[in-house]
Amino acid sequence: NYKGVSYVELQGGSDGATNFRPDDKITRAELFKIVFKVFGESTENVRVSSTFTDVDKNAWYAPYSELAIKFDLISTEKKLFEADKNVSKIEAMKILYRIYGIAAPVLSTNQKVQIFKDISEDHPYNSFIQRAINLEIYEDNANKMFYPYQEMTRGDFVDMLFLFDQWYTNTSIYASTDISEVYK
Repeated sequence: NYKGVSYVELQGGSDGATNFRPDDKITRAELFKIVFKVFGESTENVRVSSTFTDVDKNAWYAPYSELAIKFDLISTEKKLFEADKNVSKIEAMKILYRIYGIAAPVLSTNQKVQIFKDISEDHPYNSFIQRAINLEIYEDNANKMFYPYQEMTRGDFVDMLFLFDQWYTNTSIYASTDISEVYK
């Protein structure tokens, strides 16, 4: 995960810890912390509300939960942030799609193809994953499996974040480090 970890460090998204722990599973709290730090979003003046019943106002991740609401990256419907919940590959991809303003196309049945053994033509995320491959944000792998519900590691997430940012940089007239400019 050298590219992803290096990217996050260069963008200010890590705490400068000597060990990034790329093989550890990433939690929702850690994911949002990395994302907002990479985009330079300050937590200094974030007022923590009581939107989520499972977020203590003094918890280290409380400001990140508020920023996730501010940028409409998570649902407040359940009233739970679930800070310690591990993030699946498809959940992480959906969050990054929202940040980078990428819409998954609605493909007709005859346009859908089976890209991976575990992503059939009628899989609910087929169009979504097909779009990521077409944009070169994600590529197929040797075993032809996607594992959409597999919990991501910290290293896999920062690699994915790096690929999204690389796509954005290559397709944009300018590259912004301000999430309010990137997020549409």
